[in-house]
Amino acid sequence: MTNYFKLSILLLSSLLIISCSSSDNDDDVIITKEENEITANAIIAISTELGENSLKFDKKVANSSDSKIFTVSNTGDANLVITSITAPIGYSLDLNSVTITPNSSKDITVYFEPTEVSNYEGQIVFESNALSGKNTINCSGTGVNEVFEGAILTTQQEVNDFGNIGYTEATEGIIIGSENGFSETDIVDLTPLVTLTKVANLRIRRNPLLLNLDGLENVNVTGVLSILQNDGLLNIDALSTITTLSSTLQIGYNKLLKNIDGLSNITTAAVVFINGNDVLENIDGLMSLSSIETDLNVSENFFITNLNGLANLTTVSGNVSIEDNDRLDNYCGIKPLLINDGIGGIFYARSFNKYNPGTSEIKNGECQKDIPLGVYHGYLSITLQGVMDKFNEKGFEQIDGGLYIDGRENLLIESLKLENLRRINGNLTIRRTTATNLDQLENLIYVDGSIDIRENASLSEFCGLLPLINDAAGLTGTFTSSDNEYNPTQQELEEGTCTQ
Repeated sequence: MTNYFKLSILLLSSLLIISCSSSDNDDDVIITKEENEITANAIIAISTELGENSLKFDKKVANSSDSKIFTVSNTGDANLVITSITAPIGYSLDLNSVTITPNSSKDITVYFEPTEVSNYEGQIVFESNALSGKNTINCSGTGVNEVFEGAILTTQQEVNDFGNIGYTEATEGIIIGSENGFSETDIVDLTPLVTLTKVANLRIRRNPLLLNLDGLENVNVTGVLSILQNDGLLNIDALSTITTLSSTLQIGYNKLLKNIDGLSNITTAAVVFINGNDVLENIDGLMSLSSIETDLNVSENFFITNLNGLANLTTVSGNVSIEDNDRLDNYCGIKPLLINDGIGGIFYARSFNKYNPGTSEIKNGECQKDIPLGVYHGYLSITLQGVMDKFNEKGFEQIDGGLYIDGRENLLIESLKLENLRRINGNLTIRRTTATNLDQLENLIYVDGSIDIRENASLSEFCGLLPLINDAAGLTGTFTSSDNEYNPTQQELEEGTCTQ
C-alpha cells in the first residue's frame, strides 16, 4: 500500500513538470513559425514618356486620333493580376485586363480620341492584386477645331507637330520654310501635312533639303501660291489639286526644278511669275491657264525654248513680260493671245531672249526664229545698270534691231563693253551719258540705219567712229550730233576732224 502510494506521487510529479515545461516554451514555438513564414506579393510599376504616371497629348482635331504607349511592370515576386483598366472620357485602351509574371512588363496603347473642341483630363485606373505601387495614370489632351488661321513652319519638327494635330484648313495661310526669306531650314518631308485640304495662301521658300512636295496632294490653294529658292526641289507634282488662284502664282529661283507639271489644273490666277529657275525646260504645266487678272512675267529661265504652255491663255488684263530666257526662240504659244488682242497692257519681249520679236512679228507668223550665237535679236535699250551688266556678260558681236543707250539714270557708261560689237542692223543712239570719247566703238564696221549722238555734255572726241564713217558701205543712214561738248558733222568726220 505504501509503495503504491509513493509510485502514484512520483508519476503525478513527472506529469506536472512536463506540463510546465511545455507551457514555458509555447511562445518560442509561435515566434519561430512567424519568422520562417514567406509571403509572395505583386508590385505594380508604371512608366510613360514623361516619367511615372503621366501622359500628355498634343492638340488633336476633333474626331481624329492620336496614340501613346505606356509600360506596366511587375517588380514583385507573385503574378500581377490586373482585372480592370479603365480610361477617362476621350481615351481608349488596346486592352482592359492582363496578367504579368514577376519581373516582367507589358506595353499598353492608349488612344486620345476627342469628339469636340475641349480639354480632356482624367485618369487611367488599374484594379489589381498589387499590394503596393501606383495604380493610376494622369491623362491630358485638347481637342481643337479642324480649321486653323495660319502657321509658320521653319523646322522639320514644327512640320511634324503641326501635321500631327490634323488640321484640314488654314484660313490665312501657311509658310513652310524661312519666315524672313533669308535663313534656310532643315525641312525634308511634308507628308505629315497630308490632312490639309484647303489653304488660303501657301508659301514654300528656302528649303534646300526639300526634294518634292509630297504630302500636299490634297491641298487646294485659293490665294497665293509661292515656291521660292528651294535649291533641292526636283518637282511640284503634288500640287495638281489646285485650280484657281485669286492672287499670285510665283515659281522662282528653284535651281533643280525641271518642270512645273504639278500646276496643270490651274485655270486662273491674278498674277503669274515664272522666273529664275535655272534648269526649267518648259512651262507646259500652265497648259490649262486661260486667264490672268493682271500681269504675266516669264524671265531668267535659261533652258526654256518655247511658250507652248501658254497656248490656251486667252486673257491677260495687265502686261506680259518675257525677258532673259537665253534659249527662248519660239513664241507661237502666245500667237492666239496676241491675234485676239488678249493683252490689256503692254507686251514686252525685247530683252535678252534668244529671239525678241515684237507683237506684229508674232501676229504675222514670225513667231519662231533661229538666231545665231553672238547675235542679239531685237531692239536693245540700255538705260539701266542691270541691263548694261547683262549686255557686258553676253559679249554680243551683232545687234539685229537697233541700239539705244541713255545715261539719264546715272548709267556708268565707262563700264559699258562695246569692243566686241561689229554690226548693228538698226539705228544707234547715244545720249545723256558721261562719256568723253567713243573709242569703244572702234570695232563697229556696219550700221544699217542712222547714228544720233546728243546731250553728252563731256563728249569731245568721236575718233572711235572713223573706221565706220570712212567705209562707204559702213553707214546706210545719216549721222547727227548735237548738244555734246563737240558736235562734228558727218563730213567733218569723213575729213578726219574727230576731236575738238
